[in-house]
Amino acid sequence: MSTGSISQNAPLNTCLICRIQKLHKLCDTKGGDSLPKQNDVLKLDELPDVLTAQEIACFLRVDVRRVYDNLKLKPNAGGIPHVKMGKQMRIYRSDFISWMDKQRGGAA
Repeated sequence: MSTGSISQNAPLNTCLICRIQKLHKLCDTKGGDSLPKQNDVLKLDELPDVLTAQEIACFLRVDVRRVYDNLKLKPNAGGIPHVKMGKQMRIYRSDFISWMDKQRGGAA
C-alpha cells in the first residue's frame, strides 16, 4: 500500500530512481573493458545529486582508477572536490560540474 502512495505522490522521485537505475545499468562493467558508448550515457543534468566514483567514471567513459587518482588530489591542485564518509567518497553533482568547467578552462 505504501508503494502505491509513493509512486502516486512522488512521480519526480520515481523518474529519478529510473535515471539512477539506468546509470547503474550502464556503469555495471567489470574492469572497464566495456565502457558505455557516448549515446548510451546519461546527460549531465540526469546525474543524481550525489555521485560515486564509479558513476563519474561511467559518465566520463574512463576507468574508475583515473577518477580515484583525481579524488586523491586536493581540489586546489586540480582534484575533484568530494566528501568522505569513512572509506567511501561522494561527489556533489554541482562540485563535479564546477570541476569539469575548471578542467576545460571555463568559468565555474
